[in-house]
Amino acid sequence: MLGAAAFCGSVTRTVSVAMIVLELNGHLSHACPIMVCVLSSYTMSEYIKPQSFFEMLSEFAGLDAKIAANGKILIKDILKKNNEYCDMKYLTLNDCLEEELLKIVIENTDTNNDKRLKFIPVVDNSNNMNIMYVVKTSDLHAYCSIVYGSLEGKSVNETRSIK
Repeated sequence: MLGAAAFCGSVTRTVSVAMIVLELNGHLSHACPIMVCVLSSYTMSEYIKPQSFFEMLSEFAGLDAKIAANGKILIKDILKKNNEYCDMKYLTLNDCLEEELLKIVIENTDTNNDKRLKFIPVVDNSNNMNIMYVVKTSDLHAYCSIVYGSLEGKSVNETRSIK
């Protein structure tokens, strides 16, 4: 019991293992030896290597870099790697015009278009292209139909006349 507690304390770098072992054991007479073993193994493992097992796994797998890059997904990097999506349309928060919005909606709701998208990425601006969120094409079509009138039967060339 002492060896298991010491091993778990050194691997996880927690002293709370002693309390867990005391709960499993049920004898308070073992409290002092368990605490001595856990604290000594914790101290020795900190002296040998100041990283816990889980911190080493995180470092080897690159999880810290992935967590630090949260929210920094660049749609232009994805588009550059996939030739299939090189002509993919996207909306920008800052510099998207109404004509572009209507053109994208009409292109992606046209039943004759084999490459229509179910979702359209929305990026912050055309320079950085940090993806903010994606919008369902059907939801965007419904919104544009309410704001600009019915888009049924409209072609891409007729988007300039919709105002």
